[in-house]
Amino acid sequence: MQANGKYPIPAGVTTIGGLDCVGYVVDPKTLEPINDQLVMSLLSGGAYAQYATSPKDLLIAAPKSLKVQEAASIPEVWLTAYQLLKMVL
Repeated sequence: MQANGKYPIPAGVTTIGGLDCVGYVVDPKTLEPINDQLVMSLLSGGAYAQYATSPKDLLIAAPKSLKVQEAASIPEVWLTAYQLLKMVL
């Protein structure tokens, strides 16, 4: 929806869209991966960028069995479902 302009990016966050983020933690000076652990996160915007930032506490280790595209589809759906379960239970 955000890519189609139907879900606006919150003001002041970024001009780059994207909510579901997946990738590797990199050294900010060299941009080299720190390890081979794929991580995923839910951002307010900016996930379509080549590099994005996320608070460390919001990073979720992606299961090693998942491809990058599969891991990228998890944060928004999983966290929404989790919040709904918390509201119901």
